[in-house]
Amino acid sequence: MLTHTSKEQRQTPNNAQWCLSHASSLSLNSSALQIDLCEYQCCMARYRAILDKYFDNDAKGSLLAKLKRWTLSMDCTDFWKKQVLEKMISDTHAPCTTLVDLIIIEETPYLTAETNLASDTTSTSNTNTVQLDINEDKNIRSDQNNVSYKNSANVDQHDNTNLNNKTDSLEGEEKRKFRGSMDVKFVDAVSLLFHAHMMCD
Repeated sequence: MLTHTSKEQRQTPNNAQWCLSHASSLSLNSSALQIDLCEYQCCMARYRAILDKYFDNDAKGSLLAKLKRWTLSMDCTDFWKKQVLEKMISDTHAPCTTLVDLIIIEETPYLTAETNLASDTTSTSNTNTVQLDINEDKNIRSDQNNVSYKNSANVDQHDNTNLNNKTDSLEGEEKRKFRGSMDVKFVDAVSLLFHAHMMCD
């Protein structure tokens, strides 16, 4: 790590000096609270600038590797959600009920979009199923001229069974995808509401 004289330390910005003083336990989230930047990109840019200017290559490399691991974690996601909520409270001075309303308004379009996508997918699936039924009926009527009534009935039953299995498989896959997507959105919304409630308390 770079060594600074007393004169250089006096000229070093407070947030950079704080990072130097806490180098052994330094991280982006700890420095973000000191730098007092709630926006991810601005805080990231300032943090990297401090590392580039005030830390030697070995220390900087270690801290950047630590930063990369943290940005891929859920802790990083939760931290910045909390920062956004705190900034929202600070900017608007809104009461808790208003803050919760704002969060619901912000999250609802994503949930609605997922619901509409699922409805469109189900509608398309139903349309395809009806078309398949029509095509199967046409084929069966054509075959009735060449086979007995009993064989035709067996073909009808067999084809309908296969068709139902295919339809159930397609609908099951779409439902699983939709449920997975909705679970993620629901957890995000609940997490935001929980943080808002904790800060209001």
